[in-house]
Amino acid sequence: MNCDWLFLQQEAVNSLRKSQSLYVMRKQEYEKAREQSSKVESDLLDKSSSSSALSKMDKRKKVEEDAMHKVRGTKVSATDFPFLGS
Repeated sequence: MNCDWLFLQQEAVNSLRKSQSLYVMRKQEYEKAREQSSKVESDLLDKSSSSSALSKMDKRKKVEEDAMHKVRGTKVSATDFPFLGS
């Protein structure tokens, strides 16, 4: 029984670490998408508003939003594994 508990605890810790790593990676993707979106927006302000530029900005905004949804979907903390303790 004790061996089973240790195995489950190790699996939970591994799962938590993997989730945290995925969260960090997706958060970096979001930051990159946000920076690209800001750059496109500032470029649009500097140039005239053409339809292709607006379309490009809309695509960048969508990429940024998708990245943010991924980050929110993978946010995991120790509270998700209460039996691990602090």
